[in-house]
Amino acid sequence: MAERYTSYSSSDSALVSSHPFLDSSGSSRATAGQGINVTIQNLQNEQERIQKKTFTNWMNSYLCQRVPPIKVENLFEEVKDGIVLLSLLEVLSGERLPMEKGLKLSIHHHLANIKTALQFLEKKKIKLVNINATSIAEGKPSIVLGLIWTIILYFQIEETFNAVPTDNDGAPVKKTALPRQSLLEWVDSILFKKYGLHVKDFGKSWNNGVAFNAMIHNVRPDLVDMDLIRKQQAKINLEHAFSTAESHLGIPRLLDPEDVDVEKPDEKSIMTYVAQFLKGYPDSGGASGVPGVDIETAEKEMKAYSSLISWLNGEAKEVLDASYEPVTNRESEFLDYLGFKTELERREPLYQKLRAKVQSGRSVQITQLEWGNLDARWQEVDRQVKLWLRKLDSCLPGKLGKLGHWMYEAEEILCKEESTSDNAEDMAAMYDKLTQEHKEFFKDLEEWSHFFAQIKRAGRYEGLMLHGPHIDHLSKRLESISLCSALRLNKLEYNHLRYKLLACMLGAQTKVTQWTVKYGKQDAVECLLADYSDCIDRQHMCQHIDTTYTDTKKVAENYKNGGADASEITSIDNFLQEAGGKWKKMSLEIKSVRTTLEETLKAWKEYNSCVERLNLWLAEGERVMKQEIEAKEVFFKDLAQYGEKCKVLNESANFLVDVCTEVTATEVRQTVASLNQRFNSLVEGFQSFHETEVIGKVRAKYEKGVVSLKGQLNDSIALLSKRIRCVHAELKDYLIALDQCSAEVQEAENNFKVTTELAKSLVKDSSDEDVKDMLATLNSQKEVIIQLKKEIPQKIKNVKAVLPNVAAVETGILDLETWLTEGEQLIKCYKTDGSPEETDNRLHRHKAFFTKTTYQTSILESKNNVFKQICNTKDKLKNIDFTPVENLMTSANEKFQIIVTSAKEVERKLECLSRLWRSLQQKQQKLEDWLDTAENILDESQGDPENLISKHKIFFDNTDPHLMSDYETNASELLQQMNVAERKLLSETLGHLKERWE
Repeated sequence: MAERYTSYSSSDSALVSSHPFLDSSGSSRATAGQGINVTIQNLQNEQERIQKKTFTNWMNSYLCQRVPPIKVENLFEEVKDGIVLLSLLEVLSGERLPMEKGLKLSIHHHLANIKTALQFLEKKKIKLVNINATSIAEGKPSIVLGLIWTIILYFQIEETFNAVPTDNDGAPVKKTALPRQSLLEWVDSILFKKYGLHVKDFGKSWNNGVAFNAMIHNVRPDLVDMDLIRKQQAKINLEHAFSTAESHLGIPRLLDPEDVDVEKPDEKSIMTYVAQFLKGYPDSGGASGVPGVDIETAEKEMKAYSSLISWLNGEAKEVLDASYEPVTNRESEFLDYLGFKTELERREPLYQKLRAKVQSGRSVQITQLEWGNLDARWQEVDRQVKLWLRKLDSCLPGKLGKLGHWMYEAEEILCKEESTSDNAEDMAAMYDKLTQEHKEFFKDLEEWSHFFAQIKRAGRYEGLMLHGPHIDHLSKRLESISLCSALRLNKLEYNHLRYKLLACMLGAQTKVTQWTVKYGKQDAVECLLADYSDCIDRQHMCQHIDTTYTDTKKVAENYKNGGADASEITSIDNFLQEAGGKWKKMSLEIKSVRTTLEETLKAWKEYNSCVERLNLWLAEGERVMKQEIEAKEVFFKDLAQYGEKCKVLNESANFLVDVCTEVTATEVRQTVASLNQRFNSLVEGFQSFHETEVIGKVRAKYEKGVVSLKGQLNDSIALLSKRIRCVHAELKDYLIALDQCSAEVQEAENNFKVTTELAKSLVKDSSDEDVKDMLATLNSQKEVIIQLKKEIPQKIKNVKAVLPNVAAVETGILDLETWLTEGEQLIKCYKTDGSPEETDNRLHRHKAFFTKTTYQTSILESKNNVFKQICNTKDKLKNIDFTPVENLMTSANEKFQIIVTSAKEVERKLECLSRLWRSLQQKQQKLEDWLDTAENILDESQGDPENLISKHKIFFDNTDPHLMSDYETNASELLQQMNVAERKLLSETLGHLKERWE
């Protein structure tokens, strides 16, 4: 045999260091990883506890053979001195080993004993890795368990295999380098061939107890009813196997059901226990006359079918036909029954495999007709076997025979499958009935058990000795009935309340559907609210469902603790979790229904009241509008009050349109539209009459749908990068959306915590690769949530900071735009007037308006400063499109500059024109004075001619020759700037003066 390598502690520590939730330093990668570390540590502690228990029991099974016997209570403490270790090796090897003994042994004596034991093992060519005397003397758990496991591998498994020269077919046994693989192949050769059980490991393949019982059945078929075992719960099967193997096969009970009925049983502990079968019954494998279950090819499939149908129609028919004959020798016939039952059980794996292949459509040779014949024959044989047992039980003397008949009926009840229906109420009633029938039938169970216990202790009944195998068989059946009846009662009670709860919740859901449909008019809503109050307040529907749910949980707990297997427990937990979640959601919905109905009824009352009062007021108003002014003034003093009425009407109508049927909503819309039209027409008429500004401004209403994130983190990220125009209204909407997104991210974080808890619960059932994937997913989600929780508040802060600035810019620019528009109109009206007075008046008005230029300039500069503050947030708000506010400011600045420049130009022109008029007036006055004088001189004829000539010469010699040309030049300049329509008067004046001049 090749040298063996055993390193117990290193492999266990590798489990922790290589686990995907831990880094190389053992530190936690995330909060989720810390919880998983704890889970892994708990699993290691549980593994150590089970191994310590199993190995201790195994050692005691051998140490009790020593003289005097030794019993180990605390393995890690009692192994320290080496005496127990050497005593165990002496019993296992049959050799005497040197040993230091005494009441006062020192640590040196302890180490000497341990070294002797280790040297003995090394002589057996057992290589010990990471196992040394000092660690054993210190009682280190991982080292001690590793050493005991090494001893078990060699003395319990390898030596036994070395002593088995051939397999069941006479060929040499295949011995692999690994004891685990050798033992697994030996077990599989027994269980696969005879029972169709494919044992792949020493873990989950054993936790339902079927494989343990099959090992016992292989040695003693009379001890185990495999048909019953396959139907029972795991804990029942495990208890039966461990107790039966100990009492009938001499296999020490190293384990308890709770050690194996777990998700991940300890392989070393199960190997240690199974190896006892190899040690005690090394040649117990093999079975003759039963074909193998390999039916993959057409030839093997048909061979198996022929073998099975031949046995059923031949040997089985012959035996079962004889079973109908009267009982002559009950004890002998009962042994015949046990033998036949064993043969039937040996062929059941083959039947089941053929059945699966035919039903899945993978059968190559067997037709549906052929399978129908085989299946019918198998079912008939199974029925006849039960009747045979019933006949044998009935032949028992007196009340014992009645017990046998009662047990037959009990087994029929326990094996009976319940019918199914889609109607939860019918299913609840059915399970209630089955529960009562079950209780009624099994009320005699305790009495029968007491009766049988007395008979079994006595060993005789009515003067007759009882047949041991038959009584043992009855005992096992009665024990199984006792266990299964309690389990079935728990299951029936659970299913009764489960379906009752489903029926109640379905009824509640139906009511919620009725209460949440689109509503009709007021009377219909009142009826729904009355029905709601009747169900919730008077019949206490919610309290009834709460009570039923609580009762269901209580009964479910009894069922789980009373023998339900792992899959059923998972199913129960899933149902309760799902039902609880649905009911929690539904109860919240039910609570909201009352509010909705009451709000709807309130809206209807407000709506009807407003319609009635507004109709009366509008009719009176329309009549008053035809009357005198005083009547109108008096009537419309209440306009604000009825405006509020109209507002309430529209609000209630909008609410009703959303919650009512289309017919009702259309009627409401038409009524409100008519009243609004009449109201607006009446108000506009009054306002027009009254010649005032609009009394009230129409408030713009809008609704913006909020994208519900609730765990949809990608939508939240998209919202952060959504392109938003830098407009006050849009920024305000965006801020609202960010607030809602923030709340939804919090909800997503709560969901993340639930997901993390689920991931923790899945760790022990998942491969390392799956655990890595879960961790990666959780970390990814957490990173996104952390990112959103960081970015959203910052985004909200930045948007809130920029929002008032944008509002200030938009409002200020709007006022500036009004002034600029007025100035633009004033500039457009510029023209050259036909008189100096008009020109001076226009210049005065122009200057008066544009004296506000300095104030408006300060306003614009203020808005430009605010605009700079807005621009400073660009880096923080990269998804905001600042183009609208930039365009607004650019447009305002450009227009302001144009208007101011144009105003200055117009003012310059007006001033120039004013100067020209003043100059012209002066020159015209001077010219007219000269002309008047000249004309007077020319007209003067009286007096001395010489004086006249002298006066004439002096006047005209001193005349300014440019007097007329200067005036004409000045007038021409004016005429060039004047409109054609304004030139006439000046042109006529100019012509007249020229004529006079000439």
